[in-house]
Parts: sequence; structure tokens; C-alpha cells
Amino acid sequence: MQTTVFLIRHGESDYNREGRIQGDSDFAKLTEHGVVQSELLKKRLDKEKFDAMYSSPLRRSMESSHIVKPKGMDILTDEGLKERNFGELEGRVWEQMEKERPDVYNEYGVSKELPGVKGAESSEELQKRVWTCFKEIVKENQGKKVLVVTHGGFIAVVMAIITNTPLRLRAKFNSDNGSVTVINYSDENKAFEVERFNDTSHLKVEI
Repeated sequence: MQTTVFLIRHGESDYNREGRIQGDSDFAKLTEHGVVQSELLKKRLDKEKFDAMYSSPLRRSMESSHIVKPKGMDILTDEGLKERNFGELEGRVWEQMEKERPDVYNEYGVSKELPGVKGAESSEELQKRVWTCFKEIVKENQGKKVLVVTHGGFIAVVMAIITNTPLRLRAKFNSDNGSVTVINYSDENKAFEVERFNDTSHLKVEI
């Protein structure tokens, strides 16, 4: 028996466009381009038949979810699907960070850690939350096809764990807004397999 999970990164948000740190704050919203991305994504997903749908409760994810949602399907929200909490850095522009907090900026570039950042979620905490959430969704939907709308950080952690990649190197799994990543779980082999990562072939609109 195989369980298939479609991991979707939400459409472009205003914070994405401005280069701001979004984290699990809930101020960011989809841009017009993000809406178009989600509409194109819906056309892509309409070719599939899903048994369940989950979404991060954050606004940018929910806006995408309501656009791509299969007709008649309920959206189940899960706090575990949120983006990483960047603490006091949320809302800041990354370019400013390089000048104002070079210690944090440089360390994050090397290890993805946020030393000395008040309220920030550590990589260890992030990994535990993400993997617990992902495994629970798979467990609850054995043998089914599931649609999950979430964030780039969540997808990167899942990909790193499945491919046995050190968490500090998860940037290699950065995904684009409106992208599709497909992961299968085999009950027979008790193993996860990446069928597709960061598929954006359905996105044909220029920014």
C-alpha cells in the first residue's frame, strides 16, 4: 500500500517580494502574482484526485489553499505545518540583517542556526515539529493521496530528512513559490521516496 503526499509551497507573498523574513508571523499576504501562481497550480492539481487536504493556518498558505482546494473538500489546518519561527527577526529585510546583525547573518548562512535571536526556533526544534507533523499526516492517511499546502522551510526539512542530508545543508532543498513536491511512502518497504521535487512546470507567468 502506498501513501502519496503532494507538498505545495504557497504562492508568492508581499514579504517574499520584499525580501522580508516571514517566519510564523501572520502579516504576509499573497501578491497578485502569488494569486496567479495559485490559479495555475489549481489547473495542475485538478488532474489529480485527492482524499484529504491540509494547510498551514498562516494567511499566505490559507489564501493559496482556498484557491487550489478541490471542489467539496475541507481544508484541515495543522499548526505543525507553519514556517519556522524566526523570533525577533520576523519582518526584517534580509539585506539589512547582513549589516545590522552580521554575526547572525553569517552563522545562519553556515549552519541555519539563529544564535542569540530572542524567540527563534532552533533547527532541532524545527526538525522535531516538522517530522512529527509529516509522519502523523502520513499515518492518518494510509493508502491515500494527500494535498498539503505549507512553507519552504517545512518542505526543506522533510526533504533533508528523507534524503539523509544534514539539516545545516537543507538550503539545497529551497523550493519556489507555487511549486509541487511529491513524496511516496511504501507500507511494504517502510520507506519514503521522493517522486518529484520543486516542480514548477505549471507556472507559465512572468513576474
